[in-house]
Amino acid sequence: NISNPQNYTLHELIEIQAKKNPNQYAVIHEKNCLTYSVLNDKANYLAAYLRAKGVKKEEPVLLCINNSLELIIGLLGILKAGCAYVPVD
Repeated sequence: NISNPQNYTLHELIEIQAKKNPNQYAVIHEKNCLTYSVLNDKANYLAAYLRAKGVKKEEPVLLCINNSLELIIGLLGILKAGCAYVPVD
């Protein structure tokens, strides 16, 4: 049980939900949806990919993508890599 969610980062809260409610929908966009488990797994994969490509903690990472499930995955993956995301239009 999370007594004070303000003590956690966004991606930590997603990880907690992925463990507690892995099959519950986390994101719904148009006719597509992701469960907490799938969202967390995809964001972890992206974070590992960014680190493998040499992105260092606290570096800004540009994110240029339309509103979609991939936008949420990208945002969380960047945060999980310890970076800051910079939205680009």
